[in-house]
Amino acid sequence: MKIYIDGDELSSVELRRKLNEHPSYQKTLTAEYKENILAGLHNWRYSLGYGFGDEGPGFVNVTTSGTTGYPQRIAHSRDTIEEVIEANIKLLNLNKNSIIYSLYSPRGIAWTVLSLYLSARLDCTLYIESFKGISYIDRIHKTRPTHTLLLPNAWKALHGHSKWQDLDYSSVDRLIIGSDFTPEGCMEELRNHNPNIVYNVYGSTEVPPIVLYSEEENIYTKDSVPEGCSVKLHNTQICAKWSTQDEYWISGDCVEGDMNRFELNGRVPNMFKQDVYRVYPEQLEKTAVALGADLALCQQVKNRCVLHYTGSMDERAVEERYMDIPRFRVKKVDEIKVDDNLRKIIRTQKFT
Repeated sequence: MKIYIDGDELSSVELRRKLNEHPSYQKTLTAEYKENILAGLHNWRYSLGYGFGDEGPGFVNVTTSGTTGYPQRIAHSRDTIEEVIEANIKLLNLNKNSIIYSLYSPRGIAWTVLSLYLSARLDCTLYIESFKGISYIDRIHKTRPTHTLLLPNAWKALHGHSKWQDLDYSSVDRLIIGSDFTPEGCMEELRNHNPNIVYNVYGSTEVPPIVLYSEEENIYTKDSVPEGCSVKLHNTQICAKWSTQDEYWISGDCVEGDMNRFELNGRVPNMFKQDVYRVYPEQLEKTAVALGADLALCQQVKNRCVLHYTGSMDERAVEERYMDIPRFRVKKVDEIKVDDNLRKIIRTQKFT
């Protein structure tokens, strides 16, 4: 197994030294890559627990993103983590010759099940790197990965750049996009860069990814569920669990349709009403990006529905599309803040 951190190979001497330490729970307090890689691999050998932040009871202990204001601490057993890893290996067609390019933060669940522990299980090459804007293209061309994930907000930030047209994904067997609502037109645009397969994927801190996968944006079916995972719809919400988990997790993600075909509408905690009109902010934000915005955030501000955006957007087209929403406003802002984990928009931010 070879691990590269922002281009530099992890020292085998450092790794051996860490693995020879006295077995103990591995607690990390910073998001520094090397510290978390070494701690995670120590835990992979000894199974005494690993996590960013406070010590937890599980094999892997993580915290939800908290972008809606309510972070929760989640613990997973080794059985669950290994079940997810095996399912991901099969779904993504991974093997010991695979090259994984990862932009995951160690604070999230995907760091283990789609990055570090996936590579440890296969003994394959792993690149773990910081997101550094448009230089992402040069890194893809230099590392030539077979498997990688692109975060939706990273695509939003980059695809309008002139250099983006030079991006060559031809070495990539499986390209996945997930962790947030997938923008309109994103998957088709990514296919123009010649990866073998592009998957839109779904999962959560509570039920580790990949829970659902599809070749359509935000649309899934009963056949989109990997082996070992169980998904059902309850009160229009996705409910899911792995076979090693005791209870279904009720996601708070609302859908339209049934298990034969359903589409994500948005999250229950984000939904609000304007008189009798039910507003799913993610839908308006998706429209804004499709019409040119870099980022968008829809909020209820006092008694108004306000769509904030950055970049350049056809405001009139948005206003006409959503003219039925009472007291709807569009507002351009200088910045929309995202978290430094999965680059999700921080929904609790306020604008002047």
